[in-house]
Amino acid sequence: MQIQLLVNGTDHAIEVHPGELLRTALRRLRYFSVKHGDETGESGADAVLLTRTPDDPHSYRLVNSGVMLAAQADGAAIVTAEGLSSPRDHDLHPLQEQFVTCGAIQCGFCTPAQLLAAKQLLD
Repeated sequence: MQIQLLVNGTDHAIEVHPGELLRTALRRLRYFSVKHGDETGESGADAVLLTRTPDDPHSYRLVNSGVMLAAQADGAAIVTAEGLSSPRDHDLHPLQEQFVTCGAIQCGFCTPAQLLAAKQLLD
């Protein structure tokens, strides 16, 4: 089946199989900040921000893309960690700058999801 996703402001039409996870579909679209942490969604490393109303910045919710089917996201707008930086000049988002400044990067595996969780909290 074909689904439509708006990821970081870019429209994608992607063919997915009925049991395909959103995480898998996003990684096939080359959004590699979405990590495969586990099969249960407990690690949160696969978190993305998702909404059905992209014009409302307060409508985005943090979801685990590793436990959500890609078909469930059909028509949704999604923000990954790649989408936090400025699309024109690739400047870091202020949250990303603060994570670097404060040494909150650690190994970097969970950092993209932590950034998205912080963004949702502050928005």
